[in-house]
Amino acid sequence: MHAAVEDYLLGFYDAEPERLERSLHSNLQKVGYWRDPEGTYHYATMNYQQALDLAARWNTDGSRTTADSPRDIVLLEVNDQTAIAKLTAVWGIDYFHLGQYDGEWKIINVIWQSPPPSSDS
Repeated sequence: MHAAVEDYLLGFYDAEPERLERSLHSNLQKVGYWRDPEGTYHYATMNYQQALDLAARWNTDGSRTTADSPRDIVLLEVNDQTAIAKLTAVWGIDYFHLGQYDGEWKIINVIWQSPPPSSDS
């Protein structure tokens, strides 16, 4: 499970969509809330192919991440066939539903949001 979430993270951080191919189920459903510079949230959806396409271009020049970019993975619940995980990354917070498919852990659902506004703003 941890490896699937790490492949997801590094697929975007290192612009390596092949990592997402390993970690995502082909029926992926991803939804998220991103915040614009004015602080307004917007809703967006993404499927498997869109995630691969985004990973291929999101950080190709390496400017979106640094060695200190967040990489915090927490397994919140683990069962024999299902699991829930949380990732804190440079773009925000992702929650994952994972399942075992043919003996491999795959991410099937993702819900995410931009980093919450800081309490001191």
